[in-house]
Amino acid sequence: AQPYAGDGTCRPGDHCAYCPIEASCTARTAMVRADIGAMLDSDADSFGALEPAAQVELVEKARAVEKLCKRIVSAARAHVIEHGTVEGDGRSLVISEVERSSVDTGKAMPVLRYYVHATRLGECLTMKVSAAKKAVGEGANRGKKGETIKAFLADLEAHGALTKTITRKLEIKRTP
Repeated sequence: AQPYAGDGTCRPGDHCAYCPIEASCTARTAMVRADIGAMLDSDADSFGALEPAAQVELVEKARAVEKLCKRIVSAARAHVIEHGTVEGDGRSLVISEVERSSVDTGKAMPVLRYYVHATRLGECLTMKVSAAKKAVGEGANRGKKGETIKAFLADLEAHGALTKTITRKLEIKRTP
């Protein structure tokens, strides 16, 4: 089928992923509604029993619905960020912030050499902060683990080796 009939109507299909009006297209919305109905009739536990063509079709439908769901959640997240918490029916949509840290191993090497035993250094080269903290903690003097980890992180920051990013996550919480 042609994506555009020439008479003002659109025909949904694989080409929708590239269409600039996909989010507001009534034909695409109708197709996704039909996909949701078809998926409700399917049982994920019996996926293997489906014919291969039906398996492919079911996954295509699931991806189309997943894309719509992601768009809705993204719009809700943007709304809550801009306008604040949304409350209703004993629940609320809130934004929680999660701080994540990443390490530049090149800049971190002098700090790592000081805090981490040479036999464990290799584990930290593709460095996750949690793995490095664990290695530092294991090498710390008895009773000084927390203090040593805190000093390690401060030294990483002082060397410009630690980058922190804040991720905003949309959550549904019960309203007290």
